[in-house]
Amino acid sequence: MPNTLQNQLKQAIQNTIKNPNSQELQNFILDLSSSNQKKEIAKEIYPIAVNLPDISISLYTKAILADLIGKSENSSQFLLKYIIGEFETRDIGNAFQLWEGLIVPSFTKKTSDKCLNDLTNHFKKHLPLTEPNYQTCLGIKQFQKDSLKALMHFKQATVCNPQHWFGYYYMSLIYVFELKNYHAAIKMLQKCFKIESFNNQIGCAKVSSLLGICYGEIGEVNKAIELFNLSIKAYAEDGIVYLQKGFYQLKVKKYSEAIKSFDKCIQIGPDSDSPYLNKINALKKLKRYNGAIEVVTLLEDAKGMTTKHLKRIKLQLIQLKQNIKTILPDEDYSLEFQLDVNTLHPKKTNKKNGQNGIIYQESVLENLLCIKLQKEGILFDQEYEIFENDEYYGKQLAMSKVGILDLLLKEKNTNDLVVLELKKDSGYNTNVVEQTLGYMSWIKQNLAVPKQKVKGLICLYKATPQLLQEASKHDIEVQEYEFHFHKAN
Repeated sequence: MPNTLQNQLKQAIQNTIKNPNSQELQNFILDLSSSNQKKEIAKEIYPIAVNLPDISISLYTKAILADLIGKSENSSQFLLKYIIGEFETRDIGNAFQLWEGLIVPSFTKKTSDKCLNDLTNHFKKHLPLTEPNYQTCLGIKQFQKDSLKALMHFKQATVCNPQHWFGYYYMSLIYVFELKNYHAAIKMLQKCFKIESFNNQIGCAKVSSLLGICYGEIGEVNKAIELFNLSIKAYAEDGIVYLQKGFYQLKVKKYSEAIKSFDKCIQIGPDSDSPYLNKINALKKLKRYNGAIEVVTLLEDAKGMTTKHLKRIKLQLIQLKQNIKTILPDEDYSLEFQLDVNTLHPKKTNKKNGQNGIIYQESVLENLLCIKLQKEGILFDQEYEIFENDEYYGKQLAMSKVGILDLLLKEKNTNDLVVLELKKDSGYNTNVVEQTLGYMSWIKQNLAVPKQKVKGLICLYKATPQLLQEASKHDIEVQEYEFHFHKAN
């Protein structure tokens, strides 16, 4: 610690010991800008500060000092005493800020539960059952165990005092996350803004963001984004709000704005995969695959490791990036398709003389099918689309320990998934059926939703009788293609 700071600290301690009413020491600590300075000073001053009267250095400041040097138990106890003081002086807003902002996220569940028990016991000893703060504490205590009992306590708190916005907020949490009753939650939260005592920054931020979730879930996404902005205006240091805002910006396809929100969440915290993964999704929608790959790398660095999930995402992004390339770039061609009942007939008009027959690269067949899907949405007399969700794209779909599937389609009329395995020529034995069944099993376990069927389809030049027989045993459809091209007119 620099000598000047040491001298200032010694002087502040001496003055505080001489005059307990002095705020010099407390102001000195709170005015420090550097977190490293605070940690250094905390180590020196903590043994003295804990014995100083509360009038000279507040319990809140003692809690900060304790927390800086890792004394979580002491820190929680100081904070608890301070919170009790705030409740008793009816500064509910500040008590709420301390409880939600410091006790709940900063300590282990065991420590947090102990604080809650101590707080409840204090109210039980000193307050009547009709006291709203007491009812609120009882509700918080029940929150994780029995949400309906908790709801009863929060409701009782608002009956005891209709101006008790704390109770309305906690009721809304249950309506949103447990009961999914967003309209009821909106009514509760709107009451908070009508209460005169509701002037706390953190409270306004929390209520606004929860209200934003409600409107987002009932489809009023633009209203939700406005409320997230209001929350950020009230308190700009809650990374979760930026994450929520970005999530709903994604829903209305405001991908660039969503990326900015996720970046802000990554900058502030919390330490979570969610902002990274959502940013990757937004970049995918913008087809900025290089940027998405960079975000995967950043997430790996942040975690200090990679995972199978991240490897799979990166592989799929690389595949998507490769699929941007022009199909058959070395040839001057136009394509025209006809489809008979069982046979695909692509007619390729090419400047080169050609012939009828098989395709010598499966990727060419795959690309031709994709072009047809894009133009017509139909293959083999059935309406399909290429499967896509936030994590997977159904072209060259990489499956861990199984292989790479050519195409995963979704039937438009039934929503069923179809595993499409392509073979460029003929003469395949029953191994292709086993391969298709392996893909189908993986899709059922990892991608299919409840009641969604997974079907198999093999497309090749000519099927052997053995293949047709084996495929029929497993209800796997087999289709044959023919390929024709000739000199352009």
